[in-house]
Amino acid sequence: MPKFTQIYNQMRKEHQVLFDEFKTIHDLFAQSKKEHSVEFNRIGKLLMDILREYEDRLCSGMERGVFGKYSDKVSEKYWQRVKKDYPLIEFVGVEFGTV
Repeated sequence: MPKFTQIYNQMRKEHQVLFDEFKTIHDLFAQSKKEHSVEFNRIGKLLMDILREYEDRLCSGMERGVFGKYSDKVSEKYWQRVKKDYPLIEFVGVEFGTV
């Protein structure tokens, strides 16, 4: 199993409640962005902090060593894995107000 998958699985296990809560609001947000955007952003910001923390754990040592050029690729694979479960994660922080 690739390291980015191990890190992702470990993170999900350690923060299962938050991930479950975000999955619920993520699915509601997919149906109606405007109606669920406030809650999506609130929970999503907490989740993004955790996702970035684990990304740092995954890539930080790599950036200093001889594998520095691979760090970006590993980071990209990590985020692809995240987006597999949460395809709308990139919308965290986006405001869907009235125009």
